[in-house]
Amino acid sequence: MQKLITKYGLAAHLAITAVAPLFLSPTASLWLAGMAAVWLVMEPSRVGNEMLHDARLRVASSLVRDPLFWVLVSLVVVSGVRALNSGIEMSYDAESSKWFMSDPPVAILPASVDGAGFPVFALAVAALPVLVGCRHALGRSARYAFLLVASALSGLGAVVMALMMREGVPYAVGLAKCPLTEPSYAGSAFGLYLAVSALALEAAFERRWLKAMPFAALAVLGNAAGLFLFSPPLVAAMFAGATLLVFFYAFLYIRVKLGDSAEFKYLVVFGLSVVVGAMLVMALAPRSLVDGRVEPFTTGEFLPENFRAMRDALSAISSNVWKECPWLGSGLGSFPVDLRFSASAADWSVLSPLQKAPLNGYWLLLVERGVIGAFFIAVPAVLMLVTYLRRLVVGVTAEFPHPLCWAGVVLAATAGVEMLGDASFLAPGAMIALASVFSLSANAFPKEKRKNV
Repeated sequence: MQKLITKYGLAAHLAITAVAPLFLSPTASLWLAGMAAVWLVMEPSRVGNEMLHDARLRVASSLVRDPLFWVLVSLVVVSGVRALNSGIEMSYDAESSKWFMSDPPVAILPASVDGAGFPVFALAVAALPVLVGCRHALGRSARYAFLLVASALSGLGAVVMALMMREGVPYAVGLAKCPLTEPSYAGSAFGLYLAVSALALEAAFERRWLKAMPFAALAVLGNAAGLFLFSPPLVAAMFAGATLLVFFYAFLYIRVKLGDSAEFKYLVVFGLSVVVGAMLVMALAPRSLVDGRVEPFTTGEFLPENFRAMRDALSAISSNVWKECPWLGSGLGSFPVDLRFSASAADWSVLSPLQKAPLNGYWLLLVERGVIGAFFIAVPAVLMLVTYLRRLVVGVTAEFPHPLCWAGVVLAATAGVEMLGDASFLAPGAMIALASVFSLSANAFPKEKRKNV
């Protein structure tokens, strides 16, 4: 694994930067983003017999011609302004004896609650080298290295969090509860990386990275345990289904491309890794938690009893709040304050005063960021989708597409459906993971006129 990271240093640094928001502070993410940017400039993948300085020139030229690069730069600026323009809070006017929502220093600019803007700014900075690096600077083997390093680190982090939960660390115990009052689940990111780990294991077989095989197995077992422990049963079922789709296609791909019963070796390693992950869950998680996660699979009742009533009430409140400030939104992190002023007595009969977000990620996006903020997220997504569709047309006719080609679409669709019930993929760790995998998927299609690396 050390030789793999040394050989594909850029891919490793991009992977570390992508995973960092899941476990590290925003400040650490910024530092790692800087390191990844340096590697992006100095050590891009070389095509064929290309010299390093030619590779740098090629990547630099493609960056400045890529609209996504400039959109991401604009997103960094907007996020920085929002982080600086903080100060939204619940205030009290003693003269009128009324509570009110204070304005930010500059009301005409994007704003945030104290402490809410900086993590999103760090995400925007980290996304810049990660996404443009995945689009322009990684060859085929480097893409596989990215998948392996990212999923292995995520799996290791999931195991550490499970151990923290076992020891009663409040942060990890709180994540395992998956409360409706805070509908952003760490397990969603682990579910995404579980599908990525299936790709990483396939890549280890395809590239014959035998010494890296244990790390691919760690990725599978760790992320499987993290998905089960730190997400609600319905979310776990959705990402388990997405992982199975990726796995079955990878199984078919190995059978066609490698032969020699390699697909069954892949099946055995993947299956054993999942079993070890299940054993890890049984060893570390309380019996009550395991029973609570398994029960919906036997009863068919995946949604909590009051979920629909809460979701309808929160969506109605979100709609009213958004209509008051449709363009810039009420400010990042402001929904709990909005809720106190907008909920009626009937709403409080089904809602908790601790509610931090609506049970719909799209409403949260509009309420806190407004149409302009949603636009800045939608534009990169559309640009990546256009790139994907353009390469899809050429790629499917060139040769049998790699499993990575389809993983981005499968995971984006799964995340899109999940956002109807929570806001997990607005969290920095999950958002950058999804965007990077989708970007890699577009580049994974065979290219008729370009040599693969």
